[in-house]
Amino acid sequence: MNYRHYRYIKSLLAFVVVLVTMISAEPVGYVVKLDVQWKLGPVTVYDLSTKKDYLIDNGKCYGPVFSPDGKKVAYPKDNDIFIKNSDGTGEAEALGLNVKTEDGGGTEPCMNWIILDGEEYIYWSEATTEIYRTKLGGPKEKEVVYKNAGLKRLICVSVSKDGKKAGCTVPGWAACKINIETNKTAKYGGCQGSVSPSGTYFVQNVGGHKKSVIRDFETGTSKGEVAAPSGTVNWQRFSHHTDDYFCVSVNKTKAYICEWKTKKYTDAGKGSPLDYYPREIPGFGQLDQVTGSIGTVKAAKQSVQENILHVPAQNMITVNSSQPYRVSIANLSGKELYQYSNSTPCTLPLQQIGLTEGVYVIRLETGNNIINKTISYVKAK
Repeated sequence: MNYRHYRYIKSLLAFVVVLVTMISAEPVGYVVKLDVQWKLGPVTVYDLSTKKDYLIDNGKCYGPVFSPDGKKVAYPKDNDIFIKNSDGTGEAEALGLNVKTEDGGGTEPCMNWIILDGEEYIYWSEATTEIYRTKLGGPKEKEVVYKNAGLKRLICVSVSKDGKKAGCTVPGWAACKINIETNKTAKYGGCQGSVSPSGTYFVQNVGGHKKSVIRDFETGTSKGEVAAPSGTVNWQRFSHHTDDYFCVSVNKTKAYICEWKTKKYTDAGKGSPLDYYPREIPGFGQLDQVTGSIGTVKAAKQSVQENILHVPAQNMITVNSSQPYRVSIANLSGKELYQYSNSTPCTLPLQQIGLTEGVYVIRLETGNNIINKTISYVKAK
């Protein structure tokens, strides 16, 4: 064997090792699901590592989604939107919005949770001509961000991370892509259209629900097709956290995630999957009770609990964190009035900051969490 042949065989073996690793590696993370496809029902989170389901809500819920850090789940129920820890611990928090959550035709709203300019928003549709959003950590308002009367009904809308692109199903069960900024739309035969988080791709079902096609969002050209693992596939929906996977219901009863570039399916138990969070969540299974305006979540085994403590009698705010953080104070219109950065716990005297009496939102941002707390400030006599 000469040296050239040796190098060729060595390169070939290295390629085979990489290929085998890609094929055999099992995805980690969590899948949030509905109990039944296209019907109101319980929400659960499935841990891919332990193959265990965690009950989030046993009521009449619909399209759930993970928060950007995976520690919470948002879902519509009882004409409102609720937020709860993604392992089912703690109490669910209602946002206090008027949301149409029961329509009976499998067209109830699906949630999208994104961060824009440091602020967290939930986007959704209600099978009308509008896409709505609400900002977390401030006054709970229902804002229309898109309207197109020509599309008549926007069903199960998904929204990209920058809030500029959307995918959905429209009457006639056609898949539809929407550029929210330009109002440019396109429809495709098949249904269940969904945009990837980066806005690069668009997935839908085709071929009588026998396969999924992934398109380039801008051009509509096919980037690949994935056949059903068995029977039929439906309710394709990109993960809100990676362009590499979409969620899909198989035979209306089985939940799967699909790595579409390798055409590999991973079983996620029973039900209909709506979102996949592709990383381990620190402290999952031991997350503490949700508190505060959006909710304080602390990971188990942290040396210092990350939280905001308000002592009204002393007009003091104490910020606790075991890592570098930024804390800010904003009014209910969202205007930031004060900000401070540090890496150790601190106490802020509100009276010295120069606030007028009123209601404010204190926001703590760390590498792991975003915590909001609404307080009332009254000057000391």
